[in-house]
Amino acid sequence: MNFNQAYTTIVNASVEQETKEIPLLLSTTDFKGKECLEIGAGPLARLAIKLLRSKQPPKHITCLDHWNAEKIEQLARKEKLQDKISVVKPQDPLKLPFENNSFDIVYAGWIPSDLLKNPEYLRELERVSRRDIVCIMSGLKGDIPPMRDLILNENEP
Repeated sequence: MNFNQAYTTIVNASVEQETKEIPLLLSTTDFKGKECLEIGAGPLARLAIKLLRSKQPPKHITCLDHWNAEKIEQLARKEKLQDKISVVKPQDPLKLPFENNSFDIVYAGWIPSDLLKNPEYLRELERVSRRDIVCIMSGLKGDIPPMRDLILNENEP
């Protein structure tokens, strides 16, 4: 399965099954008033919109998405959230185009597991976050098992 097929499968499964990433993210992290970076927001920007419509919304969400930037911008205008959502289209997926410690929270749901296993990419997530990083992963083979989260603890070797 190539990347485009895998991405389409993940997006369809996420939308069709109203998967666990939204309630999991909302229940485990305090977003109120925070500057956030969402990695791979997807064409519907479901996480960003749900967070901004929650009772304790973030201050602002920057959506990092190469393939869906225009769709997300249109959706933000339609939802009247254009002041709360900005979109960045990265040139190099392994180099985030932000200053050190730019965001209180960096989060992602349904991004390829190979990317989250890449130490260079994980260092980039850590570099741009001043507080929390939350990554929710789907099944490693594109299946839909129970979701699991990846937690990096700086105190562990």
